Amino acid sequence: MDGDRALGFSQSYMINAPLSSPSHESAVRLARRSGFQGVVWGSVADYEYGSDFDGIAVFPSFSWAGSYEDFRSIRGRTDRQIEVWKIEYNGKIISADPPSDFVPFPPYLVPRRLIDKVAAGGICARSQTTGECTPVNKLNPNKMLKVEMSSGSVVYQDYDGVTKYHAVLPLELFADQSAVAYVAMFFNYARGHWSNTERLALEVEKSTSSTSQMVHDALLLRSAALFRSGKDGSAPLAKAKADYPDSPALSHYEIMVGLMRLKSGQISKAQFQQIVDRVEGEIGDVWLAANGLTTE
Repeated sequence: MDGDRALGFSQSYMINAPLSSPSHESAVRLARRSGFQGVVWGSVADYEYGSDFDGIAVFPSFSWAGSYEDFRSIRGRTDRQIEVWKIEYNGKIISADPPSDFVPFPPYLVPRRLIDKVAAGGICARSQTTGECTPVNKLNPNKMLKVEMSSGSVVYQDYDGVTKYHAVLPLELFADQSAVAYVAMFFNYARGHWSNTERLALEVEKSTSSTSQMVHDALLLRSAALFRSGKDGSAPLAKAKADYPDSPALSHYEIMVGLMRLKSGQISKAQFQQIVDRVEGEIGDVWLAANGLTTE
């Protein structure tokens, strides 16, 4: 993803250590222990298909670590960007959780010839200052400054904070673009960048490789982002209702969006009550009570 808004001004880090077990629970523990909001993790397995393929299958996933507000200041900025997973209404704080806390992404294959080539130092990054070539496996992945998924172009920064290296990596080394768009969508929504969220959600929805769960989450986040920016988000919400009628997150999001519209003056309390009643009143009332709210 290009630019400093790729993750909504969030920061990403590579942790070069195995999970205690390849599970969502282990990923969440790692995220909380490290002070992260979410973790992209996965497992790999040897994969052969006759004489056509020899390599590994990668099974990436994303785990959300729960309610965590990030108060880090952004370098070069005077304001503080904090996560907005919570809404205040009538003096009450309502949790606006993401649609899913665990999302498996489409698996992908990496040929063994590429794995061996990287391990042997056969793919290098060239210094933009001296032209010197350094194997990419010797560079810190946390020093990646820019990644262009369409071309494989990667820019690294050296430990001195000044020297930059450029490499073009084989596209087979990258996860599917839909997975990258999903993670970027998630963090842009968390940071309150509504237009970026809308654009990335549409990318996830249109991708033929996106899973049903990824599309479901993109519809709900796009709806919420549109409403939060003062636009009409009823179309993606209606599509989510039509395509995923049994979604446990749907009722939550209908009420959450209703609260956003009520708070911004787009609808009255009576209209909000109609939303609560329509979302199978009992579920809505329980949700409101759990958050200390009433419509009176």
